[in-house]
Amino acid sequence: MKRIYVKSYFVLLLIFLWLALPLAVQAQLPVNPQLTNGDFETSDLSGWVTGGTQNYSVYPVLENGNYMATLDVGEGPIGDQSCENPFFDNFAYLDQLFTISKNHCVEFDFRVPLPAISDDTENADCSGFDRVELDFVLLEQEPSYNMKMIGVVTIDYINTSEAMIGGLYVNDFVLGTSSNVFFNPTDFAPTVVGPLSLRESTALPGWLHASMDVSTSFFSWLPDQFTFRVTARLEDNRYTGQDFSLTVDNVQERPGPCGTTIVDIDIKPGSCPNPLNVGKKGVLPVAILGTEDFDVTTIDPASVRLVGVAPIRWAMEDVATPYEEDLEACDNCHEFMWDGYVDLILKLGAQEVVTALGEVEDGECLTLELTGNLKEEFGGTPIAGEDVMVILKKK
Repeated sequence: MKRIYVKSYFVLLLIFLWLALPLAVQAQLPVNPQLTNGDFETSDLSGWVTGGTQNYSVYPVLENGNYMATLDVGEGPIGDQSCENPFFDNFAYLDQLFTISKNHCVEFDFRVPLPAISDDTENADCSGFDRVELDFVLLEQEPSYNMKMIGVVTIDYINTSEAMIGGLYVNDFVLGTSSNVFFNPTDFAPTVVGPLSLRESTALPGWLHASMDVSTSFFSWLPDQFTFRVTARLEDNRYTGQDFSLTVDNVQERPGPCGTTIVDIDIKPGSCPNPLNVGKKGVLPVAILGTEDFDVTTIDPASVRLVGVAPIRWAMEDVATPYEEDLEACDNCHEFMWDGYVDLILKLGAQEVVTALGEVEDGECLTLELTGNLKEEFGGTPIAGEDVMVILKKK
């Protein structure tokens, strides 16, 4: 990995600005029950909060049949009077708070011009830098409800050194530890610091992909559920003589550590909704679905767990078709069966699953998570998937 090193005073400045960046401007945000409209395919920014200071815009844009969100910051006060204020006069942000469970991955793709476009109207003789910033933030619970950054990606456009410097920062505010690494955005190599990683996007060639592993492997103190926040922020200090936009797409959160292969699963294939009677004996069928892009024969069936319960037996058979919409309620399902791709059908002890779920209510809708691994000859990569199930209790 090629890293770029800068003078110590500048490193301290970067870290200070990261820790001190005010969140108050964006503090009053609604909390969505789950991440909403992360792919922007509603053709708008519903589910998101946008804002900034002056002469900014945040808007959806259509490229090659795909919607995404773009942030632009125009000229602030022209920096020709003095160089007394080298920090960020203008900024724009795209923000969302949502409920998340521990041991999930939060990730998104983003694009910035490298290098930035020259802007002769700014006073490039003054020292300073513009910034692209991606924040991964945890909301502390009562009594403080403080916003705590646990991961930040920055790319700074610096006029005085005619350079761009990238940084990844991780902060464990409970244990009081932090770490960081710098990288050169124009000579990019995959960069990792603990749970935070940056690599080239596979979905959008030429873009970058940031992911944050929000798991107990890195933050042992995480509660089962909490409020999480993602922010894309574009900042202009008016002195760099550069102009650029930030574009964001494919914002998502998913179960399992980052790097996990996400699979489609169907509890009780052919049934909609998927009921589980707490008094049921026998087995509960669960299918991991094959698709054009995923071969279920690469899975190690013995590694699979549904809410921690291992299968009793398994077989290969085409039994179901993936459900393509979001899983927001127990009627988010269908009864479509075979689709021409072989599936891995697993049988689990129904009472073992009931025990693993703990206390449940009649009619309660639960999201059940499945984990496992590919076979060693296919890299042993973790897999994860989820489906909804409604609880039935006999009166």
